[in-house]
This record gives sequence, structure tokens and C-alpha cells, in this order.
Amino acid sequence: MKRIITNTLLGVSGVLLTTFVVGSAFGLHLNFTDSAPSGVWRTSPFTPADLRHGQMVAICPKQDAVTAAMAAGGHMPIGNCPNGLAPLLKPLVAIPGDVVTVGDDGVTVNGHYLANSKPSRGQLQSAQGTPVMLQRYGAEHGQRVSFDVLAEEVWIVSSYSAASFDSRYFGPVPVSHIQGIVSPVVTRGDVAAVYREDRHD
Repeated sequence: MKRIITNTLLGVSGVLLTTFVVGSAFGLHLNFTDSAPSGVWRTSPFTPADLRHGQMVAICPKQDAVTAAMAAGGHMPIGNCPNGLAPLLKPLVAIPGDVVTVGDDGVTVNGHYLANSKPSRGQLQSAQGTPVMLQRYGAEHGQRVSFDVLAEEVWIVSSYSAASFDSRYFGPVPVSHIQGIVSPVVTRGDVAAVYREDRHD
């Protein structure tokens, strides 16, 4: 029975890997996460001058302790990024020149709150079994911390789901990590809901 289960898991992993490789060859990404509508997305080339607020991008995650712990826990799929993970499909919420503030109650960009941006808090484990804290970015510096978005970096936060793993936890990401701008091909869900400002009283 154990061998059957193992073979089944290996078979499923092989199918997923093959699907990812074939899709990537045609500029396609499959999304099964809660951070954006599920389905097929197409990647298009870009230049930094093309980047705008609300644009969906395929972007490689940072190589930090929190991301590594998320991957070790099986929360991040394998892919073609330098750290062996799949690119994240997220909306750009802040580009160079913006000011981002991160607090326990959520993320603001230039004073405007983003919907579903309240960070969670918990404990993860690294691949070596050591504890890694999942907490909002900049928590060690105070209750609400503001960051100037520097040249060659962006922030990504999805309003589609409060459970999104994004810049609320790992902060800015280099523009060089962006693989391309993505657009929906066949998806299920409200694409407009990935980037929403929210009233905050």
C-alpha cells in the first residue's frame, strides 16, 4: 500500500511538472492558488517603463527565510525561478516613488489601504526543522512602518484573498525578478478583485 501511495504521488508530481514545463514553453502559467483567479494566464514581455499599479505579473519570489519555510511546508509549487520555485502571480501595488506602510491592520500605498491586506502571524519550520516566524514585514521596527519604494523594486499584494503570501510578509522584490506581465486566458473568478483599495475607518 505504501508503494502504491508513493507511486501515485510521484505520478501526480510528474504530471504537474510536465504541465508546468509545457505551459512555460508557450508563455502560459497555471494558477491554482487563492491569490488570483484559478486557470490559465499568458505572460507577455515588458520593460520597467511599462509597469503600472494593478498590473498582474509573474514574479520570482525572494530567497529569504520565510519563503524557504513556506516552500519546505509544501505551500509553494516548484518552477523555473532561480530558487527552484514557480513564479508568483500577483498585482503590482507599489512602484518606484511610492510610499508603502505596513501595520497589523493592513498595507497602505500612498495613504490608501489595500483590501484584504491584513497580515497573519504564525510559526513555520525551515527545511532543517528550525522555527521561522511568519509576521508582517518590518514588524521588528514598530507597529506601523513606512518604506520608500526605491528604484528597481516593486511591492506585490493581492486583494483577492486575505491568505495571499506576498509583500506584506517579505517586502519589496527586485524588478529583475519579474518574468513578464500576465493576462487571463481561461480563468475562474473576478480578475478585477486582485487589486482593490479599501475604506479604512
